[in-house]
Amino acid sequence: MPITSGQLRERVRLERRTPQKDGFGNSVSAWQAQFERRAAVQMMRGGEEVLASRLEGVQPATIVLRFDEKTRAITADWRAIHLRDDGSEREFAIQTAEDMEGRRQWITLTCKAGVAS
Repeated sequence: MPITSGQLRERVRLERRTPQKDGFGNSVSAWQAQFERRAAVQMMRGGEEVLASRLEGVQPATIVLRFDEKTRAITADWRAIHLRDDGSEREFAIQTAEDMEGRRQWITLTCKAGVAS
């Protein structure tokens, strides 16, 4: 997907699950913000998937970020939070994170909204 810097109009926060103690000596995992970046967010055609024997609405999206030291660490066990201008947020489960062109310029995240992350 050819992109220019001017198309990075959205803001995205990347989060990763990290183990934490729950106060009783047990280990639980919680989402922890890693960093925020400017991004191009493109929603794709939505559909339905069978999850737990029910149809659930799923909204695929592609998120493009600049390639840097932090974004190259993103994997499929992270999630992306789209920080909208109106103050609302939308959560995306990351499916893949790839340097599609192999030029270390952009990282493309293939994501889904409406599924567990």
